[in-house]
Amino acid sequence: MTIYLLNSLIVPVDFRKHERVSVTMRYATIDEVRQLLRQEFVSAIGHESTATLLSQLLGINVPMNRIAVSAAPGDVLIHFALRTRLPEGRVLSEEELRQLDYYFVISEVHGDVPPQRGLKGAVVDEIRNNWMRVRIGDKLYRIFAVCYQCGDGYFAVETEAPPQRGV
Repeated sequence: MTIYLLNSLIVPVDFRKHERVSVTMRYATIDEVRQLLRQEFVSAIGHESTATLLSQLLGINVPMNRIAVSAAPGDVLIHFALRTRLPEGRVLSEEELRQLDYYFVISEVHGDVPPQRGLKGAVVDEIRNNWMRVRIGDKLYRIFAVCYQCGDGYFAVETEAPPQRGV
């Protein structure tokens, strides 16, 4: 298991090595992040000003390290994210970063998830790019959904469009 510290919400996975993964993402407090980073971690913070700010916020040394990350099952990613989108190519100073609203997210990367049984006999056959392929009896449906793994192999689903028959 590797712990990565990133300055984006992207979950970089090399799909040439891992055909399918599931990712659990959740909001994290600064205290949770400090606790996790007591362990050995890899900084993937690509800007010196962000690394300096994170070092001060977290009370640890966060080196600037402009690397490509390839997360694998078992890895944990800690994301430092701004609540605003910057103009393209804009690099902020440490002082400018301090003025912006930010938050932390922890992602856990899991291996391939076998089809799961959901409500009313539905079998989640595949989840990819927010499209869920669901089998109910002998019928197949595509549902655009936001999926949350709730534990015990079940998913809570918020659908944003009606199911589409056939896939």
